[in-house]
Amino acid sequence: MTVREVADQIVELGLVDAAVLDPMDLDYTLDDFGATESQAVLVLLDYMKVRYSTEYKTFRHACEDDAWVYREELERIAACGRGLFTITEVELVDTAEGDHLLRFRCNGRPHEWPIAHGPDEEFDAQSIFCWSVGELVPPGSPARWCTVDPGDPDVTSEAFFGDPAALNVLGGPFGLQFEPIRTTPGLDPSEPVTADVEHLQSWLRTRQAGFPNWTARYGDGITWDHSSESLEALGAIVLRRTPTLDALADPANADFVEGASWYTGEALRRVKGGRWFYRDGDPEVNLFDGYPFVEQNGPHANTAVPYRALRVLIKRGDPQHLRKRYNDFSA
Repeated sequence: MTVREVADQIVELGLVDAAVLDPMDLDYTLDDFGATESQAVLVLLDYMKVRYSTEYKTFRHACEDDAWVYREELERIAACGRGLFTITEVELVDTAEGDHLLRFRCNGRPHEWPIAHGPDEEFDAQSIFCWSVGELVPPGSPARWCTVDPGDPDVTSEAFFGDPAALNVLGGPFGLQFEPIRTTPGLDPSEPVTADVEHLQSWLRTRQAGFPNWTARYGDGITWDHSSESLEALGAIVLRRTPTLDALADPANADFVEGASWYTGEALRRVKGGRWFYRDGDPEVNLFDGYPFVEQNGPHANTAVPYRALRVLIKRGDPQHLRKRYNDFSA
């Protein structure tokens, strides 16, 4: 199949009004246009401004120079909307806690995205942009911001704007499945904010801000540098403080367990790049529901639920289990 044929289908499905492409690209086969046909389709959707994507350097120093990076990324998001929404009145303000609030209006509706300031700001911003973009949906439009499975391994995050039914008609023959980014249950899709994102960002901010106190209380004298050695040290501390699964689940140990879970996930996430996720649900039904988890970037990505990694460590009595998971993420 050629690029021209897929581009024509994208137009016919109403995902864009016209295929504005370099004529030299149109006669390429999909195999020549991307590493695989499915990846070629995702790249083509990017060229035709259906996909908004970022890579790991996108938000470096984003809060500098009047936050021009944030403004530029919001313009790229708006460009995917085919004129269905406009973004105005963009400003970045500082909070009393030293973090940022990115404020803007989408079709006149106010939005406010919290971004933690500090050494991890670029990662926090990327997560916010990836998932909070789901809020930006024109009232009455069937178009939604969607995720895709499998994703493009060459980008860190991506979201696709269009009618999910049309996207799945396009993607089905290539094994691509599109799903709308979930917003708060019971609210109009254009209402902020995604419940899962709000929960996750609150949890991440709380754990990051509280980690200096956590280390002073539970791990003084250890170099907490997100290395494999620090995870081995953490494993030993976990076995001392919560030697049984009952102790791990005891509310009295919640602060320790939450801090250990956050640090484990952060160490794994930083190995080769990755993202935090959270999905509300019953953890007895789905292993990835109910607890924050990390997913690595790339085509053969590792995924870990840090709380469950602590459970495995305790069940095995193995203080090196977290280090072994680090090695898995490094391979």
